Amino acid sequence: VLTKYDDYWGGWEEGQFTKVVYLVVEDPAVREQMIRSGEADITAEIPFDTAESLGEVEGVTVVPFLPLAHLVAGFDLDNPPLDDPLVRQALAHSFPYEDVHQGVYLGYGDRGTGFGPTQLWEPPADFPRQEYDLEKAKALLDEAGYADGFELDLGLSAGVKETLETANLWQAELSQLGIDLNVQELSSGAFWDYAYNPDNEEFDVFMVTASGDVPSPYAWLICYTSSELGWLPFVGYNNPEFDSLVFDAWAAEATDPEAANDLWVQAQQILVEDAASIFALDSPIIFAHGDDIEGFVPNPPYSDIVFWYDMKRK
Repeated sequence: VLTKYDDYWGGWEEGQFTKVVYLVVEDPAVREQMIRSGEADITAEIPFDTAESLGEVEGVTVVPFLPLAHLVAGFDLDNPPLDDPLVRQALAHSFPYEDVHQGVYLGYGDRGTGFGPTQLWEPPADFPRQEYDLEKAKALLDEAGYADGFELDLGLSAGVKETLETANLWQAELSQLGIDLNVQELSSGAFWDYAYNPDNEEFDVFMVTASGDVPSPYAWLICYTSSELGWLPFVGYNNPEFDSLVFDAWAAEATDPEAANDLWVQAQQILVEDAASIFALDSPIIFAHGDDIEGFVPNPPYSDIVFWYDMKRK
């Protein structure tokens, strides 16, 4: 429960919210029903396949938004066989990128090009982004000595319908390669307990919509450096050349953005060619709120944060 701080330096006007109650509701269908009935004033993560019908409900405003967020299937590179680049490349070719973009997200968002929102850097037209090719995936697994497949454990945070559907689509593709993908939904707290643990052994892959704290590729790419500042320590990627490119680009970004972009491109190319993870989608989100709410503006870096001070009830 958030309550008004009377002595806030910005002052207060009539109509601003003085009390906000947050409810943690993991089931997206329940969240949608709460908006339809007026039980909730605003919610995020509305399922994409119900957004159109929800927009036709009197008294409800639907807000599709493309924040600075990226859907990634992050590999724990310390867990065999994910320590083998050929296996990772095969997995990257097994992922159904277009089916996810069009079938799960209904064309919202953008196909991924490297890690992090593509609107923050300028990849060249010939940038080698990851592509679905099951035959190539089979050939790579044969070359790596895994023609008979293996088993992977994937963890994801409960409550986001599209992430689970994406994992299930990928699971079906992997089954054609003899790979068993065990998908487990976790509470948000449990998910991040595992993801923040560099010694994680329970999961091989984490699927998450990754947000950054600053509007720069640095906020995402630092996760693949050897720096302790990265916020996905389970990955365990270690490449000194990549580290240098990321930190040099970050240092140059404010004074020489063109030079910085060249370095971002080189760094991203290393990640993609090494298949350090699966970079799936510049991930969209759908909000819904009552028509009597005004002043709601989505926040690009942290899309689930709502600036209540700037909002009023009509």
